[in-house]
Amino acid sequence: MRNIIILCSVLGIAILATTVGLMIRPERYGEPFTSDVVTPLASVITEPDTYLDKPLLIEGIVTRQCALTGCFFFFAVGEQRLRIELSEVAPSLPQRKGYRARVAGTLQRQSGSLVFNAKSVQFFRR
Repeated sequence: MRNIIILCSVLGIAILATTVGLMIRPERYGEPFTSDVVTPLASVITEPDTYLDKPLLIEGIVTRQCALTGCFFFFAVGEQRLRIELSEVAPSLPQRKGYRARVAGTLQRQSGSLVFNAKSVQFFRR
């Protein structure tokens, strides 16, 4: 009987550890990241001309996401928002509002607005 209790306890701990590991593991979509150098999001938003059409790696909190397919989301710094376009990464993504995300891609102007076209994205629970 004692051996059964020990075996069940070990099995329970293993299942719990696996579940927690899967819950906190970051999700990555798109191409592999080629750099670890993160450009400050505030600089990208306040000084966009410096960063236009250059490969960048940025991080932020997802403040809003396309409700239909998750194909874009926004980072915000104060009142200013930056649209992160994910159509090249995946046609649809799960809702990740409130998650921290790391995104690689290029900053561009489209119809007068700033858009960050992502090549890869990685989500982390806050």
